[in-house]
Amino acid sequence: MLIKTVLILGILIIGMLIFKRNDGSDKALAYRRIGITCFTVGALIAVIWPSITSKIASVLGVGRGTDLLVYLVVLAILANIAMTSRKDNNTRKQITRLARQIAILNAQVGEGASCSSRVAADVGGAVMQTDTRTDAGAENARYKSECKKHAKK
Repeated sequence: MLIKTVLILGILIIGMLIFKRNDGSDKALAYRRIGITCFTVGALIAVIWPSITSKIASVLGVGRGTDLLVYLVVLAILANIAMTSRKDNNTRKQITRLARQIAILNAQVGEGASCSSRVAADVGGAVMQTDTRTDAGAENARYKSECKKHAKK
């Protein structure tokens, strides 16, 4: 009986932590919350009434309820790997776009095309700004000195 209490509390706490996480679009958040709710309810049912998993397993043609749970966990892990891989690829593409834009800005500053204390570039819908009030202050100082050198030429 103690193990059921520990499992129920663990499922509820983990479900709430994942449910509260808010990253991504509203649509993705809605799907995540629906999935977490279904998972939490299913896990609670499996813990409270373990015989139900055996009945569902026999209907699906699986020998035991435990085997069914293992198969479902394997599917969940594979789905997580697929989603993580897709998110990783999107992040890599975004980093590549940002690196290219920074290289273009550096080239423009070196040519004197854009000499100011504030450099802003539209990068994929987001505005990248560097100015002396941020951690990029040292980078701004370098841009200013390069602009002054170019202006003297």
